[in-house]
Amino acid sequence: MQLISGVSLPSYWLSSLLTDLCKSYILIGFIVLFLHAFGEDYEGMVPILMAYPLSIVPYTYAMSTMFTADTSAQAITLFYHFLFGVVMSFQTVMMRL
Repeated sequence: MQLISGVSLPSYWLSSLLTDLCKSYILIGFIVLFLHAFGEDYEGMVPILMAYPLSIVPYTYAMSTMFTADTSAQAITLFYHFLFGVVMSFQTVMMRL
């Protein structure tokens, strides 16, 4: 569709990347606002939340090139994030004990 309308591929992907980053930062703004409203202020939390979209959005774009079907890409990526999220969280708890 973008090629038919005359948009170059780099400009399409750059605008898509910037849009995804902006949407992520809007959500993070609400998260930080609510955490401060409820008094849940942790040292270093805001810089970590601000750095997260810079890592996950390009990673997701890179992962999307590994699949041909969007449904399998979504299912496998969600499973991958869930699996490693649970495993790493459990590992962190075990190491703290």
